[in-house]
Amino acid sequence: MTELRLSSLLALLAMWPSFAWAQLPAGELRLWLKADTLNLPEDAQVTQWIDSSSHGTIFAPRTAAEPNGPLGGGPVEEFPHLETVVLNGRSFPTVKFERNGSAAGNPNVDRSGSTDRLFQVSNRSPGADPLAIADGASVTSFTVFRPAVTTGGALGVQAVWAKRGNDASLLELGMTSTGHLIHVTYDSFTGYQVANPTTANKWHIVAQTITEAGAHDSIQFLVNDTESAASPLALNPVVTNGGQIANRNDAINEDPPGALEPFGIGGHGQDCCGEGETFAGNIAEIIIYARALTPSETSQVYSYLTSKYLGPPLLLGGDYNADGIVDAGDYVVWRDNLGQFVGLPNEKPAAASEGFVDEEDYDYWVANYGATWANAAQPFNVPEPASAGLAAIACLTKAMTGRRR
Repeated sequence: MTELRLSSLLALLAMWPSFAWAQLPAGELRLWLKADTLNLPEDAQVTQWIDSSSHGTIFAPRTAAEPNGPLGGGPVEEFPHLETVVLNGRSFPTVKFERNGSAAGNPNVDRSGSTDRLFQVSNRSPGADPLAIADGASVTSFTVFRPAVTTGGALGVQAVWAKRGNDASLLELGMTSTGHLIHVTYDSFTGYQVANPTTANKWHIVAQTITEAGAHDSIQFLVNDTESAASPLALNPVVTNGGQIANRNDAINEDPPGALEPFGIGGHGQDCCGEGETFAGNIAEIIIYARALTPSETSQVYSYLTSKYLGPPLLLGGDYNADGIVDAGDYVVWRDNLGQFVGLPNEKPAAASEGFVDEEDYDYWVANYGATWANAAQPFNVPEPASAGLAAIACLTKAMTGRRR
């Protein structure tokens, strides 16, 4: 059979729709940031992080400081970097935020600044900002992060993320200088903090809930900082005002006119102290809803996150070059070893011809094409790709290799 160019196969595979993997609960999902959507090499600058919810909000580092802040609008370098980490034998990408010193930096010189941050650069129009979730609506958030420092006095307060400006703070997951998780809103108490400090250099899954209840909304922090998927989310009680927000903020200002003050990741936008209250550590995923979740929905999200980040190492079938994704690179490994006694990584368990590269290994690659470590971890059902599409891929690759050489 006539060979087809590898480029033709790759073009087809690039156009092939991605598999529809696990979905979060529907309804009022306002933000879904996942580091595994960043198509970047290791240690590359994160120039933008795009929300995977239907809103598609874009976050990017600033190149100039807040004009009314202590740096007077001068140039700043704030690029975080992609860092792959290993936890419980499984690797996954994260966004690493570094913080040390006080240099503003040059935006054209990587790592010349002392602080890394990302700010909301889209969807900021009044009335159309999905993250302007104020009094009157419940909020449920989940964050997967690893703080590098929690109790350093010099580091001070850290904002993991926040929708916080000069006269209002609507959303925040932060840490005090003593390592206590905190939510900031500008009322008589300002900061609502938990009883027990958190731990540096350990991965956390934190669920924060603000439940709309009229005059006094309740706030809770549920935490797993054990790095074990077997551990449940445990309540870390809010000690401020008995866990009742005294006067939750109603709205956030425009700055500049026509754009609401931005949501920040690794920091916040308040003029007086936003330049200093920044985060040091890694963030893998942020999920925010503008509603309360049911217990079963909370369990669904938590199962998704624990399976993805805290579970044991996964067999990613067909990932013959062991790079965490089943793609054309694995086909090349199969092709180059066809007909040889070679043990391929992630070959089919109990293969009929284990240790020998043959058509069975090819069929296993086709069946798993498009899978990644992230989506292989999902505990939910996934739809099968159309058989006609797989047949087309199979026909092309059979034609390309001759299959019977």
